[in-house]
Amino acid sequence: MTDIKEQIKKINWHVFHKRSRSPFLQLFLLGAGIQKEGIPFDNRVKHLGIFLDIVIVDESEKSRLRDVVIKHLQKEPEFLLKLMERAYREHAEAIKLWTATKDYDKMSNEQLAQELKNYADTLLSFGIYATLPLFVEEYLEQTLLTAFTKRYGNEAQAKFNTAVTPVKDATVIEEELALLELMDTPDKLAEHAKNYGWMANVGYFEDYFDIEHYRSRLEELKKKGTKREDIIAQREKHRKDFKELLKELADDPYLVTMTKTTNEAVFFRSYRTEMYYGSPRYLTGLFKEIAKRIGLDNYKDFVWLFWKEIHDALLAGKKADTKRIADRKQCYCFLTDNDNKYYLWEGKEAQEIHKAFDASQEIKPGQVSEIKGQPAFPGKMQGKAVVVTSADQMNKVQEGDILIAHATNVNYVPILKKVIAMVTEEGGILSHASIISREMRIPCVIGTKIATKVVKDGDQVEVDAENGIVKLIKNS
Repeated sequence: MTDIKEQIKKINWHVFHKRSRSPFLQLFLLGAGIQKEGIPFDNRVKHLGIFLDIVIVDESEKSRLRDVVIKHLQKEPEFLLKLMERAYREHAEAIKLWTATKDYDKMSNEQLAQELKNYADTLLSFGIYATLPLFVEEYLEQTLLTAFTKRYGNEAQAKFNTAVTPVKDATVIEEELALLELMDTPDKLAEHAKNYGWMANVGYFEDYFDIEHYRSRLEELKKKGTKREDIIAQREKHRKDFKELLKELADDPYLVTMTKTTNEAVFFRSYRTEMYYGSPRYLTGLFKEIAKRIGLDNYKDFVWLFWKEIHDALLAGKKADTKRIADRKQCYCFLTDNDNKYYLWEGKEAQEIHKAFDASQEIKPGQVSEIKGQPAFPGKMQGKAVVVTSADQMNKVQEGDILIAHATNVNYVPILKKVIAMVTEEGGILSHASIISREMRIPCVIGTKIATKVVKDGDQVEVDAENGIVKLIKNS
């Protein structure tokens, strides 16, 4: 234990996300360590882990893959565009398999185990799609900003915003348009919940938005006077602007391709969420039958087991280890190594590992009064800060607050409609906060790395999203 804790303290970790995820989602981490057929370089990610609610990667490993992908992009500019297109095709093929009607209750344990393995193998194969675009987002951002500054001067930021706002409708926009279409037919909300309820499942805990959630959303949209035609018109204008931008850049084919790649990658950042968190909605019947066979009273508890543990229990005709599930609910840590082997800690042991990681990231109170990041959407706001580090804290957010979070995701959208500004630790033009702030026109600073460690609930802060600065005006 001591050796592991010391190793964790010595590694320079890059924190990707901070939110709770179930152990079942270690499929994402293991998948990132698998070599994808047809990729002409070593795409395997090593030293990747989940420490309770944080996804981390060794900074040196992130840098290695970034350099490899950049080098390949310079040789084959359309590489990432082709990779994302491949992801769309494979996901569509997977959905066809997942939605096929099957009588799980009539299957043997061996057959159920094979169905689970098929599902796991598919998610494992998606690993590369969840990682590679992230590693080059800084390169894409700098490539565009440098070129646009040279070409457009003071208009560079506006051109950049056009380039990085997706021309495809993200799931958030698609869902809102679909919901607005039901304004006069709320009796059809059940189908809407079936199609979009997965957006609550961002930790893979089998959580879904229900009909009442969408009924409430409809009422909010009515009060605000949100009109479907206005959103459509705004989206059409953006598509026209993006098309014009590409014409302006036509003299530089590489820049055109990088602009297209960046725009697609921003959209893909949200899309890959659906690949993982939206997938279990198709297989609830399978999971419920498996849970019954391995002795789980609540089928949702299967997410606290690794797929291989479930698979092996089915084949052996054994019951699930409920003590292990209880320990993991308390705390768990998961880490891959250079050989794609993994290490797992749970319960008290995991808490010790997590404390060691926290200690390596600690900032002393009063040490910082100004935080720097990147502007995502311009604006300048002052107000009361509210720090949200998990979904169960969202009810703290009131109208007019300034949101401080490690990162946002699709289930943050309802509270984002209340805030006047947002600040996140996660950075990059592909981050959800960056994308959604532009779509919802909320002043936003991203990539601060330390905001939730410095700012406290009730602090008065100034968010300068013109220059990427967050100032603490008054402590609570």
